[in-house]
Amino acid sequence: AAIHGTALGGGFEIALGCHFRIAVPTSKVGLPEVNIGILPGAGGTQRLPRCVGVKAALKMVVGGSPVGAAEALKMGALDQLTESNDPKDLRAAAVALALSKSAWSVAPSPSSESSSPGDFLAERVLSLRSVPYASVDGLKSKAQALEYCQAFQDRQPSEGLGGLAKRWCAKAVTAAVRHSVDDKGDVGKGDGGSTQQTEEVPVRWRLKEAFEAGLAAEAKLFDELVASPQSEAKRHLFFAERAAGRLQPPSKSSASSASGAGASASGGGVGATAAVASPWPKSGILLGIVGGGTMGSGIAIAALAAKHNAVASVVLVDSSEAGLKRGEAYIKRGVASLVKRGRMTQAQAKAVAQRLELTTDMASLAPCQMVIEAVYENLELKKTVFQQLAQVCGPLTVLATNTSSLNVDSIAESVPERAGMVLGMHFFSPAHLMKLVEVVKGKDTCRSALEAVLRLTKSMGKVGVVVGNCDGFVGNRCLDPYAYEASYLVEEGSSALQVDTALGRKSKGVGFGMAMGPFEMGDLAGGDVGFTVRTERGTKAKALAQGHRYCELGDLLVEAGRLGHKSQGKGWYSHSAERGAEEDPLVDELVTKHRASKGLIPRASPIGAKEIQERCLFSLVNECFKVLEEGFAEKPSDVDVIFVYGYGWPDWTGGPMHWADSVVGLSKLFESVQRFHEAFPNVPHWKPSALLASLASARDPLAAWEKHMGPVLSQAARL
Repeated sequence: AAIHGTALGGGFEIALGCHFRIAVPTSKVGLPEVNIGILPGAGGTQRLPRCVGVKAALKMVVGGSPVGAAEALKMGALDQLTESNDPKDLRAAAVALALSKSAWSVAPSPSSESSSPGDFLAERVLSLRSVPYASVDGLKSKAQALEYCQAFQDRQPSEGLGGLAKRWCAKAVTAAVRHSVDDKGDVGKGDGGSTQQTEEVPVRWRLKEAFEAGLAAEAKLFDELVASPQSEAKRHLFFAERAAGRLQPPSKSSASSASGAGASASGGGVGATAAVASPWPKSGILLGIVGGGTMGSGIAIAALAAKHNAVASVVLVDSSEAGLKRGEAYIKRGVASLVKRGRMTQAQAKAVAQRLELTTDMASLAPCQMVIEAVYENLELKKTVFQQLAQVCGPLTVLATNTSSLNVDSIAESVPERAGMVLGMHFFSPAHLMKLVEVVKGKDTCRSALEAVLRLTKSMGKVGVVVGNCDGFVGNRCLDPYAYEASYLVEEGSSALQVDTALGRKSKGVGFGMAMGPFEMGDLAGGDVGFTVRTERGTKAKALAQGHRYCELGDLLVEAGRLGHKSQGKGWYSHSAERGAEEDPLVDELVTKHRASKGLIPRASPIGAKEIQERCLFSLVNECFKVLEEGFAEKPSDVDVIFVYGYGWPDWTGGPMHWADSVVGLSKLFESVQRFHEAFPNVPHWKPSALLASLASARDPLAAWEKHMGPVLSQAARL
């Protein structure tokens, strides 16, 4: 097999079926099937351990990450590398290797029956090899090799926390060991025992028989896995991610934007208007970034690490030299982190300084094809920056604002002559590591500006999801009810730890599986972030004026100086490197005083995990249906991608919309939302989504959502 580029999954399995494998230096090989909830089903779990040993095979099959050519050569997955990446050189080297008699000079294994050249070549057939657990892995016996496999499997996440595919992959590799010929020349039985080879049963036949038994085990495990809900959910996400980065055809987009409730309400639906941005240079764009803080510097790191030479250079502008120095230091640390993670080479890291310009002069942004503003989250400040950009940059420059909640149209109104080139890019912190970017379309954003930003996000290794311009966009808007319910539950008698335990993934068999619970996440992000937004918008006053419920606990913590990790680790918890997050008596005291001030009496019986999960998750999903029916999300799978990649929703459930449809059931979800709406009439987010109600009434699955949009929008128009 001659490999140029990547040979992943079935491509690598085909290569493993060949006598020899030769590749160019930049090639990668691997078996990534575990990432979409399945296992290699064409013999990969049986041939790979026979090729590289048990330990390396488990790492590749269960981990799912590709391996570079040099590492693959070292472990034995490849036999030779060419000196260049030229396809012609690869072909010539492959032919030379195949014709070379020296390639046949492979020492026969103890189970060989002959020493002819043809038999030496047969030794290259992996299906006629034993698993070299002794000679390669240093495991003394088959029993020890099986123990190693079991221990490796036990270290994987539990099935309840999404570890089904990893565990089944480990089982498949284990089957290769269990059914293999003993590494010393004996033939192993399925129970791990062995019988000495006999004249009546040729060893090569037993090798073939053992391999076929392993294939049968692989096929059985594959069938079990592919039928599981976790596998279905991960395959759903695989296709959802790819669909998220594609814009609808212009005609369909225009119709969607014109008829969507969100579009008619604010002009911020997901459709795209017609205009043309600056063409993308073959050598890569010149990208400008305004703001050298954590977010701006993180975006700069992601841009400098972009693939396919998409970004030629980055100009980072800050208002002060001190800000630039802090940004430069952050970028250096971030680049070093990427090198350590294998996402950037040492050579690329050294070239960063030549591709990065640090300046306080906004005029330096003049030649840029795209500029991303990443200053403090203040509407007037951002408007001022955009007015400065309009004076400096050319008319075809795409102007993006990195905002998590501010109205993109309000920013675009500050530069009306550039409105078609203005859009939002909601990066998630840390920007160089988090995979999601919400691409926010304003009412006048042109299609080519959207295409340019989606191209940039893809080159950064991120998933860009186009969303409409509403308060909080899709992610933060839908997260609000989740966070509100968490705080209400604390008012009613739960502790922050009980809520986080019920929703997170640290406690086996209890938690739903979010990367972290709402209070833990709040401490990480900083309580002052949400507090500032609530204060500027007068959220409390508006809620109380309308007779709606409002919980002041988050505000009280900030006023007490407990912002989370950024305030000496004091927030909802007390955080330390030695002990992690611990409950703090001072927070308990604050909560007790708050309940007393509002006349709230904690429930007599503890609030169970089931209620915590239903109130937090069902309120979130109900809001997801609302953004879909209002036109701020283009399709349900976009919402799933946003929450899995941006908010730590467990990927093995497929995202909130897939989970609601396939696990909860839309009828049950609607009935629960309606029940909570009746129980908490002063909590507006419990008002059921009209789209959810329509689907539940018709007993239709989520796949039928589009046919319900007409009646839902007609009702909205009448109201």
